Amino acid sequence: MVKYICARVGLAALAALTIMLLASMALPVSAARHDNAPVVEVNGTVTVIHIDEFDRNKSRTVFFLDEDDSGEMLELKFEGKPPKSLRTGAKVRIRGRAVGKELWVNEIAQADRQGAGTGDDVTVAGAVTAGQRRALLMVVNMSNSPGYYGATTADAGAGVLFTDSYSLNTVYDEGSFGRLSYPGDRASDVVILEIPYSPNCPIWTIARDADAAAVNAGVDLSLYHNKIYLVPPKSISDCAWLALGEVGPYGGTATRRSWSVYNNAVIYVHEVGHNLGWLHASTDLDNDGVVDSEYGDLSDAMGFCCYQRKFNGVHLDQIGWLNTVSGMVTTVTADGVFDIARLGSDPAVNAAPQVIKVERPDTGDYYYLSYRQTAGLDLAMWSQYTAGVNIHHGLSAGRKSFFIDALADGEIFVDLKLGLTVRQIAKDAATVTVDISFDKCTRSAPLLAVGPSPQVVPDNGPFQAAYGVSVTNNDSALCGPSSFDLISDLDIFTGTLTPNVLDVAPGETATAVLTVDVDNASDGPYTLWMTANDPGGAHAEVSASAILQVDSVAPLAPGGLVVSKDRYRGTVLAVLGWEAAVDVAPGSGIAAYRVYRDGVFLAEVTGLGYTDRTVGRKGSYVYTITAIDHADHESQPSGAVSFPPPRAKGNKKTS
Repeated sequence: MVKYICARVGLAALAALTIMLLASMALPVSAARHDNAPVVEVNGTVTVIHIDEFDRNKSRTVFFLDEDDSGEMLELKFEGKPPKSLRTGAKVRIRGRAVGKELWVNEIAQADRQGAGTGDDVTVAGAVTAGQRRALLMVVNMSNSPGYYGATTADAGAGVLFTDSYSLNTVYDEGSFGRLSYPGDRASDVVILEIPYSPNCPIWTIARDADAAAVNAGVDLSLYHNKIYLVPPKSISDCAWLALGEVGPYGGTATRRSWSVYNNAVIYVHEVGHNLGWLHASTDLDNDGVVDSEYGDLSDAMGFCCYQRKFNGVHLDQIGWLNTVSGMVTTVTADGVFDIARLGSDPAVNAAPQVIKVERPDTGDYYYLSYRQTAGLDLAMWSQYTAGVNIHHGLSAGRKSFFIDALADGEIFVDLKLGLTVRQIAKDAATVTVDISFDKCTRSAPLLAVGPSPQVVPDNGPFQAAYGVSVTNNDSALCGPSSFDLISDLDIFTGTLTPNVLDVAPGETATAVLTVDVDNASDGPYTLWMTANDPGGAHAEVSASAILQVDSVAPLAPGGLVVSKDRYRGTVLAVLGWEAAVDVAPGSGIAAYRVYRDGVFLAEVTGLGYTDRTVGRKGSYVYTITAIDHADHESQPSGAVSFPPPRAKGNKKTS
């Protein structure tokens, strides 16, 4: 069987913990017309903000331009989809129409000025994000509620960032195989600040005021790769979201920012993941290229908040952390049996690859096969993912991942277009073993059927008889569809076949209709032949037939009708019997007999007898019988018999 897994989460339970942004956030989204607005040309630096709306299982990305001359933050608006290559830190020149704080983009290009360019905004397959990085947590109080956050909040923040068993530091250190970490401490990397209250939660103003307050407190902001603003809840700040973050490029070293109203390690891991370059861990359970759930992959911290786990194989490959040891990632192009080591295990202990990739030429991405177990910081990993090999798809140089399936022993995953079968053989705590095969196509003869047969035509025309023609493709699943030409041989008749070519997938059945014209044909059975031919030559020709019976003549009347009187538990019975009728060749044969009493139809039977249980003790009746052939022709009636029958001579009633 092919198994699809769908991890389901109660959205109501997540509402207080999920990273979401509601409509009241002060990011301008004017719907005003802009056609008549003035055309401007500006230079600046792009900032990409990813907004997580977990409550609606959706996300959106907004784009801003830090305009060089004015220093204003303008929201970039696009009539269509924004360029996929547009990343935080890109230096661009834009021509468009300015509407308040919005800039509707007509043309966008890399800035053509000295020192300008895309900066660290370069996304490359396998670009490594590595080294010790520093994160600054700015615990922000506002003037309308001074002292809301205190030392307890700051201490907790230091824990979830640096020192707790599951923290920003431990997750990235273990998840990156020691390539990336966030060491820090309460004294130097957490600061409590107070800034002016600004209505409607303007995130740029909050960041600017917090940065200024931190500098006044003696913090050197240039030391930090990530700045996290812990903002009071909506009742104080007007911020109706839980968190959001800038999306950076893989390998970028510029400072990235995120905002949160909740002091939680998983949220910080998620938002810093955006800062490092990732988008979300989604699901595509039917593997049709359409996202089922934006955050549905609970095996990755870029999925739903707030479950403690690390990262899936797609994201680890995209960011370059699986390149620490040769062979941790293997691309498979031929049949074989392969071991996959637990994701995150020590490659010096288990030399098997931790990710197997299979290219998908039709979509330009890859299948990723990996193995997750409850170990290390994946201790709380859901059982859906620990059953066996996990199957994702994603672009090697992309930012998003899509969970498709998780297998158990004996289960298979099939991609018909690619001709790929993945079968899980066995697993233990360290390794899962899979059999990967390509294009294992086994051809079998198709099944051709024509019916109903026999079909009886009640006269010699003009008349039309319709037959159903079906072709069943018995090939194995990986063979792909086949095309079959239908050819008819109708004896003396003509006919129409619609359609005359059937495309049939393995295991499926397709049908056509054969309409036969009958006109002045002699009585008799006729054999209609049908052939299915594969013009590609992958299948031998197969044939099937059906019978068309022309019958325009009624059968002869039955003979030998007799009736006798009987009793059963006080009830008088009239018991009829007769001889078999004859339907003269080449007739269609006797199908049934009809019983009449006093000229009124009483019953239809297939045998040579009938018992009438409705006669009265003193009633008298006359019975006749007719024969019916398969063309529904009715014979003349038989000779009549009376009931009760006359008594035999010498039969006297005694008292």
